[in-house]
Amino acid sequence: MLGHNEEFKAEFQKDRKRFKTYFVESDKATFYRIAQEYTKNLQEERLVLNFESADSKWILKKYNLFNELNHQETEKLIVEGSYPLNPLALFLLPRLSNVFGQNERTLFTFLESEETGGLTNFVAKKTEGMYYPHMLFDYFFQNSMNEFLSDESFKSLKTFAKITNKIRVTKQNKGHLDLLKIITLWDLSSATNVVKLNDELLMFGTGQSLEAVRSNLNDLVQQKMLRFNRILGQWELNEGSSVLVDEMLNEERSLLKVNNELRLESLKKLLEKNFYLATDYNDELNITRFMQVNLLTSEQLLEDGFLEKIEFDADGYIYYVIPSDEISYSKSIAATASIRDKRLVFAVTDREFKSIRNSLDRLIGLQSIHSNKKLLSEHNRLDEEISVLLAETQFEIKEFLQDFESFQENIKWFHQGDRLSVNHQVQLENKISEVMYSMYPDTPEIRNDSINRRNLNGMQTKAIYTVLNNVIKTPILSGWELKVKDQIT
Repeated sequence: MLGHNEEFKAEFQKDRKRFKTYFVESDKATFYRIAQEYTKNLQEERLVLNFESADSKWILKKYNLFNELNHQETEKLIVEGSYPLNPLALFLLPRLSNVFGQNERTLFTFLESEETGGLTNFVAKKTEGMYYPHMLFDYFFQNSMNEFLSDESFKSLKTFAKITNKIRVTKQNKGHLDLLKIITLWDLSSATNVVKLNDELLMFGTGQSLEAVRSNLNDLVQQKMLRFNRILGQWELNEGSSVLVDEMLNEERSLLKVNNELRLESLKKLLEKNFYLATDYNDELNITRFMQVNLLTSEQLLEDGFLEKIEFDADGYIYYVIPSDEISYSKSIAATASIRDKRLVFAVTDREFKSIRNSLDRLIGLQSIHSNKKLLSEHNRLDEEISVLLAETQFEIKEFLQDFESFQENIKWFHQGDRLSVNHQVQLENKISEVMYSMYPDTPEIRNDSINRRNLNGMQTKAIYTVLNNVIKTPILSGWELKVKDQIT
């Protein structure tokens, strides 16, 4: 049973007008010390039961949650001094109080509260064990959370209320609810800005085994109550639609004729850069020359007549080559090393096309569903769910393309049969400039503003062609300045 520290209890009950308002958010370390002072009377009878002490020290070494304190202070104040408070609960308390704290729900009343969720209430009912973060949910929202649901900044709380509205707490689903509560509190307190919850932190913060955490998370995902946002790398509450999207996707795929050409078309739309400039060359000659990025499968590269089929509508092409398997990878390397056309640069990845084929098929199916406005209107929240899935699938595929666009070591670059060392965009653009100097050494610099525009009238076009032909064919012809003037005039 908790023996109340009468000195602290008396101080809490004094007239609040004697004190200045103090924002704990600006100095959380002060609250941690106050909490340690309040709980120190528990140490003799409960510290011996702190079996989680070693785990707590390990977690707090790995995750720097209390950067206001040094390592020694963290162990003394947080792990040992504030037991039975779980360190994650102590981490959340000042942040939650800053958002939801009211006169009757403050950091200090929490410590002495005998109400549900209060620390004194917890200690009075339990002789061992830790006060876990999800228990704070019962303290801050003991009566009702309705007063906060109209506030758009508490979106996760609103989602929690919706998805748990008809759930009755049982031994079987308590682990599920505990996870939903801690994930909700983590979002509401903006704790994700400090560290994102993962399986290890959820295990430590709920007292569940790692196997139980993973099983419960999987159950919640299957029930569409929870989803892992791969873009942000964090767990989020999810109010999914009633439709089984996977079944809808399978039906959509059966109607679509998906082939590698369509897959490559979808893949190309996700490129961050569609071309690379000959920067040095362009700056010197006041012109824009570039090489356009295209995608190839190994089958397309190895086809007979590949080079003859290329229709140049750019100064050159950079081909990202994706092999089908290990054998075609070796053949692709050999093929690119034998091509001598200076207008072509090749980049070959060792990651096989099949590694993203399913994701591309999923993307194509999702895009087809998303374009069907009639279907979206027939199912509540389907539009939102498809949009989320589209963003995640695109993110997954972009990770594949990042190997090319961030010049990773597994990409081999070739030009005119030579292996290139390309570790940065600048190196690639320098090479393109080198190629342009070789191909177009006598490009004239045009400074006339009436010519440097996208659209010219007929007379201007004819005149500029004549002038440029004369300059290129006879660059040192005496008196050509006068001819240029006559033609443009």
